Amino acid sequence: MNTPSLRDQLRQRLADLKMPGALEAIDSILAQVDSGQLGAAAAIGQLLDAQIGLRNNRRLQAAMRSSRLPAVKTLR
Repeated sequence: MNTPSLRDQLRQRLADLKMPGALEAIDSILAQVDSGQLGAAAAIGQLLDAQIGLRNNRRLQAAMRSSRLPAVKTLR
């Protein structure tokens, strides 16, 4: 029986929690932790920031689509 690595477990948990922003950022954040550039609390903060940023971006895009505003126009 092969036990998944801790990194694989973290990825699976983020996927189960439906946190694609954090899932996308986890590899680079863990690399910073491994190199000593980032502590545990800062890593958690960056994961949460990545998820919040993705959600805010998606929310803004959905609001723009549902507003039915015309496309951006130029002076030409």
